[in-house]
Amino acid sequence: MNLVIEHQVVDAQTLLPMAFASKDVLVRAHAFRWSGVHYPQVLEKYYLSLLNDKFMPIRKASLKHLLMATYRAQVAEKGLVDRHSSVRELAVKHCLENGIDVVAFYREHLTKDSSTKAAIWGLGYLKCVDALYKIKCFYQHGAPSLRKQALNSLLKLDSHNSKAYLLNGLKDPSPSVCKEAARLIVKTQVYLNAKALMDIICGSDHPHTARACVALSHQINKWERVVFLLMLMSNEQVVFMFDEGQIKSELANWGDDYNRSFIQPTQAQIYEIRVLMAGVPTTRFSEHFRSFAHALKTLGIH
Repeated sequence: MNLVIEHQVVDAQTLLPMAFASKDVLVRAHAFRWSGVHYPQVLEKYYLSLLNDKFMPIRKASLKHLLMATYRAQVAEKGLVDRHSSVRELAVKHCLENGIDVVAFYREHLTKDSSTKAAIWGLGYLKCVDALYKIKCFYQHGAPSLRKQALNSLLKLDSHNSKAYLLNGLKDPSPSVCKEAARLIVKTQVYLNAKALMDIICGSDHPHTARACVALSHQINKWERVVFLLMLMSNEQVVFMFDEGQIKSELANWGDDYNRSFIQPTQAQIYEIRVLMAGVPTTRFSEHFRSFAHALKTLGIH
């Protein structure tokens, strides 16, 4: 396509339909940018069909152009139920500026399967607190994608209970919902100490929950992380959720991070580490206990 453009082998009217039919996003994106600069009038007739393009930036730019050029209710509504929040935000802003009742639109689409996820997002984005009960119902829905979206909206509509929603999300049977809950915990800076993380792992039968909690342990200070790792290794039921390589990797990661912080352990942490060390079958991980042992000796723990 670059060669065709450079040498002007064919005109834009011939090239664009072939380029936009390509499965390669780079071809479509380049054709979109090129025609927008050099052949805007030819590109004009493709904007409507490009609202269905798989590449979000093309859909967003097409929607923006169509909404600026002339208002069409069906165009705005298509943007309101787009699969990407960035496109939906653009459509919501346009509708609000033009006096369109977006809340009523999203309420209606809660019962339409193809756009339910967008409707859950919209009611959360617009902070429609009176829709809280309905959003809670979707938090128990059978589809993981709807539970995931409901989790995000509940944090906006019921922030006082956000920690409870996030902890439940970590124990969700779907790995994608669990991963989203972990991401939101980091984003909202919800603090979970070693005991809280272990309680979540022990309260779930899902290996992805255990893995998410191990990842979240990287957010706590290095001594609390020691407590967590020792708790993990001393719990026979939990440790079997991981292969030996994963545990060794976590020990190695702790050793690599050890000198990045000069924070000192509390007396409570020292006591807990001393107790836990006695219950860990260190022979299983002996070669990876060197960093632990060296650091703990400075605390008088042998």
